[in-house]
Amino acid sequence: MEKEVIMQQNELLWKNYDNIGVLHLPKSLRIEMQYESPFATYEQRPFVCAAPTKCFKVQISEIDNQSDYITLKDGVLYSKDMSRLIYCWQEKEHFTIP
Repeated sequence: MEKEVIMQQNELLWKNYDNIGVLHLPKSLRIEMQYESPFATYEQRPFVCAAPTKCFKVQISEIDNQSDYITLKDGVLYSKDMSRLIYCWQEKEHFTIP
């Protein structure tokens, strides 16, 4: 079921939601990329031949970006100066990173 969500600082969305209708990025929100992405993660199962991996990814229908620290362009989230890719939330075959 899709929900309308206001993203909180340092929130791992993929842990709390499967499907978001509208994701609101508040004015003061910064997305610091450390060890875990807020939007997706991979879990590797140890001790299994060829180590199968599962992806946990939140599906997002729309992003309302009000943040002064994030740029949203063509379905991709970047840092404000577009020097860092944060997340591609729309399905794409390819795109060019500026």
